[in-house]
Amino acid sequence: MEKQYVTTSETPKVELEIHGNLRLKGWDELQVGAKTDTENNLSIEQQDETIRVRSLSDSKVSVPRQASVLIVVVDGEATIKGLEGELTIQDAKGNLTLHGSGPTTIQKVYGNLTVKNVAGDFKITSINGNATLRDIQGDFSVSEAVNGNLTLNDVSGNASAKAGGNITVSLDPAPGEQYDLSAGGNLFCNLSADASVAVHVNHVGNVTVTIPGAERIQTDNEPFDFTLGDGDAKLTLSADGNVFIGTQTPGWDTMGQFGFDFGKQFEGFGQQFEGMGKQFEDMAESIGDQFSQQIESQMEMISAQIEAQLSGLTAHLGATNLSAEQQARVAERARQAGERANERVQEKMRRAQEKLDRKIAEAQRRTEQRAREAERRTHIHERHGGVREQRGAHFNWPTPPIPPAPPSDPVSDDERMVILRMLEQKKISPEQAEQLLSALEGKGA
Repeated sequence: MEKQYVTTSETPKVELEIHGNLRLKGWDELQVGAKTDTENNLSIEQQDETIRVRSLSDSKVSVPRQASVLIVVVDGEATIKGLEGELTIQDAKGNLTLHGSGPTTIQKVYGNLTVKNVAGDFKITSINGNATLRDIQGDFSVSEAVNGNLTLNDVSGNASAKAGGNITVSLDPAPGEQYDLSAGGNLFCNLSADASVAVHVNHVGNVTVTIPGAERIQTDNEPFDFTLGDGDAKLTLSADGNVFIGTQTPGWDTMGQFGFDFGKQFEGFGQQFEGMGKQFEDMAESIGDQFSQQIESQMEMISAQIEAQLSGLTAHLGATNLSAEQQARVAERARQAGERANERVQEKMRRAQEKLDRKIAEAQRRTEQRAREAERRTHIHERHGGVREQRGAHFNWPTPPIPPAPPSDPVSDDERMVILRMLEQKKISPEQAEQLLSALEGKGA
């Protein structure tokens, strides 16, 4: 086994050329480390802030998390974890697995691609195999094609891709975003239950839409358009096979024909949303404050632990045979490592806070959107109801049930824990806790 290490800054540029399998990970050390199973197959060169690692066999490489990494070539399988800086991959000959990176650009992958948790844009030129991607916190694009199947779940920005096989995509369209997807096989598109998007389907095979209010089956080759909500986002789909568009949540029951008292039912439905909206605003502020207090408390505890560890290290160094200068260097490196660990925890806490804020804002937005939809349906009934009344009373319109509000994303464990702690500390009542959980789950209506 051969090991080599080079001391770096927090944000070095690292270039890799690996003629074998690669396991690359980010760590908190200010070093680039590499090791191989065989001797005389590894070299590390440093020039200013650029470190070049070249290996002729299977390798394990560790770099500072904030490093900018360029992989010129990896001849075998590649697994990459825990990076936060920019990542560029020019040529990956085998399968590529990526869990955690900053903005990422990939030119060519000859095998399959599996990706999760990218903090930024994700750009691909071409993939020979299948591609499965989840949690892209930026734009997603494929400039040429995924030659196999493409599965895309949870992209925060725009998305455009072409796949030679099937495409399965789950989207929660955001206002102003654009999505353009083309499949050589079938295309399965799952939209959030309250999606606000203008959809254009330019297809070759059959199209089936199962979204309440837009149900449709079309067997000819003519394109068609429909709009959900206010059409705030744009979605263009095409496929050589069949296209299926639906929601991941149960649909409403068939509405049937409007009855004369249907408007009154929806008027009460809208009033429920209006009252719930104000209640949600009051409790959202409370849960946000509670979460912030929890973060501050955890940060104080972590800082105290780091200080205690550093104090213990100082005492331990005093009992060694190291010189005072050597002890000082070791203690300083330990202190720097502790600070970096502290900063990483703060960043994770910040992201958790932002995620909670987004969930609260999204739940509130969905509540308001449902209220507007209820009001719109009331106005529709008022216009059509008068016409029916003029035609006579011989119509016997059935009164449909009030549709349940589609549930949104489930409450996370962190959010549920915060609510339970607020209940335990008697900051909210059991009824308020239940209402808040229902609101976050989209069940409050």
